[in-house]
Amino acid sequence: MVWVSQFEEGSYRINLDSIGFWRYGYRPFAVRVTLDYPNVDRFTIEDDEDNSLVDIGDYTSGSEESIVFFGDSTANDIWKLSMRDATSEFSITNIEFAVKVCSSSSSSSSSSRSSSSSSLSSSSSSTSFSSSSSSASSTINATKTWGENATDDYQGVAEDTRISEGPADDNFGGDSTIITGTEGTNQKLRTLIKFDLASLNLLIGSSNDVISAKLWMYSDYLDVVADHAIYKIKKDWNEGIGTGTAPALGESTWNDARYLQESWTIAGCSDTATDRDSTATDTITISAVGWVNWDITQDVKDFVDGSTNNGWIILHENEGGASFIITDFYSKENADDTRRPYVEIEFEFTESSSSSSSSSSSTP
Repeated sequence: MVWVSQFEEGSYRINLDSIGFWRYGYRPFAVRVTLDYPNVDRFTIEDDEDNSLVDIGDYTSGSEESIVFFGDSTANDIWKLSMRDATSEFSITNIEFAVKVCSSSSSSSSSSRSSSSSSLSSSSSSTSFSSSSSSASSTINATKTWGENATDDYQGVAEDTRISEGPADDNFGGDSTIITGTEGTNQKLRTLIKFDLASLNLLIGSSNDVISAKLWMYSDYLDVVADHAIYKIKKDWNEGIGTGTAPALGESTWNDARYLQESWTIAGCSDTATDRDSTATDTITISAVGWVNWDITQDVKDFVDGSTNNGWIILHENEGGASFIITDFYSKENADDTRRPYVEIEFEFTESSSSSSSSSSSTP
């Protein structure tokens, strides 16, 4: 059920009631609102009741635009989106819900969308709303990020640290940089990084919905142009909070995946049978400071399909040499919350619609 109300001069509330979907065995997790505002200078869309909706902000262009909101719906949810400062006429041309089948008899979930065309004309004196729908199907692409930057969609999900062959029993999880290469003489430096991507399973029906996935990191220093390869890690590990200090229980070091709990089979996460994959997920050449990315699409698909996600280890092609050669990256602990590592995933919704119609009006 969708209805619109005015709560102050120039401000309107779109109420999106999810309970009807739950009654028929569907769990809404996203809504797309298409707005047409050719004469509006500016308005703001806000989440009224903190339902963990994202992609909400200021809109200034005078044209039609589709905005996708994501949230975790329960059977009692009413998502309320406030449109503020809409001082001129605007219209809502389409409202669509993304839903998942939540039948207990199903062994896997699938995603679909129930959509309805709708229109709304508004002014300071009246609001009217009508809706109808017809059978249709299409796919919609969306891109979301997982990381600790201020603008990432899903935060509190990252771990990263470096492991050093020099102080082989120290932990570096609290450092502001993560490093690959060589320090001292023949002493290797490697980076471990992972992201909890469990929320992705709430957004898609299967791994086939993943279009692309990238691991982004910001390099702020390098000694030489060099290849950097990433490999999936096979053992669980814990970044820790050390800054070149003795590890606490369970923290990662060069010698241990988790101190006093599980060691690497070969120190440095080196064993390609039990510590990490033998084949690199991706290899890139880093030639300058700035943002770089690795293609992790197949790994993310594997995680969605049930493969254990222990993240990746990054290896510098010149590691272990006689010279001091390193590449630095900003870690998730870095004070600059615009350059921390993150994962970017593009995925698609398969949407289907059912026929329905409704209308309502109000005059404040």
